[in-house]
This record gives sequence, C-alpha cells and structure tokens, in this order.
Amino acid sequence: MKTFLITVIFITGFISANGGSNKTPGLKLNTVLAADFAGAQNVEWSSDADFYYASFTQDSKSITAVYGKETTEYIGYLKTIGADNLPSSIRKIITENYIGFKAIGTVAEIGGDNKDSYIFTLENEKQVLKVKADTDGNTRILSKLKK
Repeated sequence: MKTFLITVIFITGFISANGGSNKTPGLKLNTVLAADFAGAQNVEWSSDADFYYASFTQDSKSITAVYGKETTEYIGYLKTIGADNLPSSIRKIITENYIGFKAIGTVAEIGGDNKDSYIFTLENEKQVLKVKADTDGNTRILSKLKK
C-alpha cells in the first residue's frame, strides 16, 4: 500500500511539477537536495499543498525529487530511463515471467522506501502490456492491449 501511495504521489507530483508554482522552498531544502543529489543542475522547484518537487538534470538524466513540505523529508524520486537501461533484476523478471515479450520505449523509475519500482511497456506479436515491477520481484500488469 505504501508503494502504491508513493506511486500516486509521484504521478500527481510529476504533473504538478510540470505545471505548478515555481517557488524556491528555501536554503535548507536546497542544501538537502544538494546532499541527496550531488551534481544536480538546472533545478526548478514547484509545490502543491503537501510536497515540494525539484525537477533537475543529473548525469544528463531528467529527475524529479519529492520532499515533504512540513518536514522537508525526502520522499523519493521519479526518473525516465530507456528500456535498455532496466536493471538486471528487472530484465530477469521479464525473461522468466513474460516469455516472448520485449521491453520497449521509456521506463518510469520510481525510487523511495529503499526500493525502486519500474513502470514499463512490454510487447510481443499479439499484445502490448504495461507492467509495474519492483526490485523485490513483485510484478503487476497495469494494462493489456491486443495488437
């Protein structure tokens, strides 16, 4: 349930971060961000009622980090990666559980709670699946489409 909540926060946060207010939350949170994500560049802040969102680039990758507004506690991050950059543990899940499917396109990597989750697209000649998998080996099919 907590992983689901973090996923919802990131999806709504990602939308808010791309269209919300652009307020800098202050020196303390900027310092926390610099410690959590050394080398973050082009930082842009936004917020909603409960969270601050820092969108930035690090190592040429776009990342959005989420912090609690009252406590400035780090909640997690959202990063987009290519399907060819999935970690080996997730590639193994695909190979063993989705025989004949191939990961395609971009992947949403969601980190937090000492566990990373990935939302990605798999396809074969008959179907396209949207799947969520985490580093503990849990998977869930989010949607199925016939070709």
